[in-house]
Amino acid sequence: MSLVPLDETYILYNPSDWASTVSAYLALAPILILMFYLSWFITSWELEPLLVAAGQLLNEALNKILKRLFKQNRPGPEPHGGGPGYGMPSAHAQFVAFAAVYLTLRIALQWPEPLQRNTALVLLVWAGALAIAASRVYLNYHSLEQVCVGWQVGCSCSLATTLAVVVGGRPSFGCRTGWFGR
Repeated sequence: MSLVPLDETYILYNPSDWASTVSAYLALAPILILMFYLSWFITSWELEPLLVAAGQLLNEALNKILKRLFKQNRPGPEPHGGGPGYGMPSAHAQFVAFAAVYLTLRIALQWPEPLQRNTALVLLVWAGALAIAASRVYLNYHSLEQVCVGWQVGCSCSLATTLAVVVGGRPSFGCRTGWFGR
């Protein structure tokens, strides 16, 4: 089996295995989540997306600190075992857990009915987050333990950020209500 990097990244995967290919693309989720925060800010001119993105980046900084503290290697043999960087906790699991908790609480606290649409959206968010976390184990970048610890840290950081941002009153710059000043 020959592993190749996904174009424009260095995510190693087996192109003849469809689950490996899907897992490699799921690894791009943190980039898409940050693009979502930026787009939300540009279109709404609210301060909330910047504060949530800042919380997300602080969550990422905490991940780097914890990796240096735990110093646990990535699982298994090559290509990832003993590879660059430590594996505990999983940064991807921590990142998507943060986003999933934030979006769930924002939907629950601030979006009006219909309940069925909101429930479906929350289930979709969590299914995506779980698929991304599971993909890290499937690609052998992390052990289940590393993913679970990352998940717990991400959930905790998100809860703290959500309490500070959403419950604190959704601040905005007050300059305009949208990108075109409507």
